[in-house]
Amino acid sequence: MTMPEIVAREAVNTNRIYLYKEGSFWKAYEYSAYLFVIYIKMYQTKTKFLQNVGMQIVSIGFPDIALSKLLDGRNVVFQDNSHVILQIELSETSAKETFAEWKIQRLPAPQPLVEKDEESTPPTEKYAIFQIDLHQSIREFPLATSTPMDCMNFLADLKRQVQNAVS
Repeated sequence: MTMPEIVAREAVNTNRIYLYKEGSFWKAYEYSAYLFVIYIKMYQTKTKFLQNVGMQIVSIGFPDIALSKLLDGRNVVFQDNSHVILQIELSETSAKETFAEWKIQRLPAPQPLVEKDEESTPPTEKYAIFQIDLHQSIREFPLATSTPMDCMNFLADLKRQVQNAVS
C-alpha cells in the first residue's frame, strides 16, 4: 500500500491495528500505532513529515522475529506475508480523541523562525553553533530505547549535517 492509502485507512479506522511488512520489520502507522502501544506493547514511536501526504506521520516498528510472540492470543482478523490486521476490544469510548492528544505529544516542537544574516556571522561562530547543535543531538538521542535501524538513520542524519556544515 502507498502512504496516502495507509493514511486514508487510518482516518476511518476505529478498532483495528494494521501492520505492514517493510523489509525485515513490521510497522504500524497513526491510529494503528497508537492502539498497538496502548493495547499490545509499548514501543518507541517515530514521527516524520511526509511530503506525499502533507503531514507528520507517527509510526512504530519491530523486527519480523517478534511478530508471532506479539500476535499470540490476539484476535487476528487477517494475516499474510505482508499484512496483519488485528481486532481490538477498546476499553475507552473516546479513543480517537485520546489518539489526537497522544500524537500531539509525539510531534517535534515547532522551531522558531529566526532569520540569521549568513554574511554577518563569522565562520568560526557558525562552526561553534553547529558543534553545539551536534552535541545536543547526540546527547538527546535515546540510544537505550532505539532500534538498530533508528541508530543507523540517526548516524546517517548526523553525517548529512556534518557534510552540509563543511561544504
